[in-house]
Amino acid sequence: MPSMPGRPPNNALASGLAPWILFSSPSIPSWEAWWTRNRLYYLSFKEPIEWESVKLLKNEDNPDKKDPDSSETTAVKLKSNKKIIDTLSNSLQDDDYLTRMNTVLAMAKFRDKKFLESIKKALTDKNQYVRNTAILSLGIMGDLTVVKDLKEILLSSESQMISQAYAALALGYLKEQSSIDALKEVFNQKKVMKIDVKCAALLSLGNIENPSVIPFLGKILNDNKENVHVRAYAALALGRIKDEKALPFLKQAVQGRKNEIQGSVAVALGLIKSRHGLTDLYDLFTKSRDSEVKGLAALSLAKLGDKSSAHLLLKAAKQGDYNLGGFSILALGMLGDEKSKKELRAILATKNKPFIRGAAALALGMLKDEESVLDLIKVVEKEEISDSVTWSYAILALGMIGDKRAVPVLEKIFEKIQDPAYLNLANAGYNNITVALAKLGQRDKVREILHKKLEDKSILFDNKLKILHGIGYVGDETSIDLLLNFYNNEKNAKLRSYAVLSLGFILDKDKITPLYKIISDGNHTSTLEIIGNILLSRPD
Repeated sequence: MPSMPGRPPNNALASGLAPWILFSSPSIPSWEAWWTRNRLYYLSFKEPIEWESVKLLKNEDNPDKKDPDSSETTAVKLKSNKKIIDTLSNSLQDDDYLTRMNTVLAMAKFRDKKFLESIKKALTDKNQYVRNTAILSLGIMGDLTVVKDLKEILLSSESQMISQAYAALALGYLKEQSSIDALKEVFNQKKVMKIDVKCAALLSLGNIENPSVIPFLGKILNDNKENVHVRAYAALALGRIKDEKALPFLKQAVQGRKNEIQGSVAVALGLIKSRHGLTDLYDLFTKSRDSEVKGLAALSLAKLGDKSSAHLLLKAAKQGDYNLGGFSILALGMLGDEKSKKELRAILATKNKPFIRGAAALALGMLKDEESVLDLIKVVEKEEISDSVTWSYAILALGMIGDKRAVPVLEKIFEKIQDPAYLNLANAGYNNITVALAKLGQRDKVREILHKKLEDKSILFDNKLKILHGIGYVGDETSIDLLLNFYNNEKNAKLRSYAVLSLGFILDKDKITPLYKIISDGNHTSTLEIIGNILLSRPD
């Protein structure tokens, strides 16, 4: 992925939920890149606020009439709405471009039509990241009146490439024929479009999930004259439609020798979840010489629920490298194979293989293996220094399993890492513990602690950032006013930007961020500049 001067800092990697090593490091295993883009499907910790579910009290004088003003709950929600709208409208004028970028995305996730004009105004912001986030936000808002605006940005020869790609992705949220027509126009031979724009258009054609575009996508996939990355994204798009009519095109493409295409076909077959794709997945898993293609095939075998593949996955888990071994271990967790638990516990106990052990911890979490709880607790208590990778994932695994025996241990660690002497430890696991405790039923307690810490003037700057992140993860309506007040009184630009970032996570009306429509279920071996930009915009 090419570097971009002035690129915003990676909020996703600041949380501890993401890979312990940054994307820029050559040491990061591919399975961690996959986990980063898909983790919320297996680590769901968000509790969306039900803004529309309002209990209305009866008017005693007129029992048949519902009076909103008679409900205290309604009044509180309406008051919060106004404060949210006022503060976000002000933060869109913030001097800090990161704050403005986070504001635009928060507005889109809240999906209040009062914000539509504000987001449109952000299209002319002086900063390119704000402008591009505004383009994507128009799609996330879901208002069909913006199709024309997005089409103009996408097809204009005056638009920058990255802006065109953002417009293409935004159209994927607006499932209209006019969106399909605009996205197809990208492939008009008279137009010269960059690869990122083509690939973004293909992803959106898949996200619209209209089977009528399958022949169009299939033709691009099997066009040997087309760029290999474009063909790979055509395969992903076919998978996202989730229709068996795409299988003949995918089966034809899998015969090629391009790893980028084979990896995408493997992902697509897992999304379609048809037993007719099993033979091809087995071939990719057993015959490909590329560990990442094999790994993506392993995940798709698990998505198809093919229990007969467990023995092959287990063999690869034991013998594979950090890529294939990690993928195969995660696949065993996704598959739900009870017989694998004992073997995964043995892998967790293996020394000097942190990334393999980390994958095993996550797999045991997916399997909710209560017999591994004491082993995971031992890792959390003893290995924060010797193996901080496994330590971080063991914390998450305990939350995923949900065994209450983990609560006092995690509470003790949570208290420990708030000590300034343990700043490095906090960098690796502060928010992991926040999420794990929330999943273990301690959400209210953790939230109360984070609220108090946010107002503590003695807290170190880096920990304050993590506190803001944590409030976003476990926050509720009481957290909204806290974050709004914090933003309005904070002088530090980065802290303000994180306050808005966390606010956007709480305001999101989806349990899983809409950005997952773009970054999840992909092929990280065929990456794009636009995907890197999206990863930088997400708050989880």
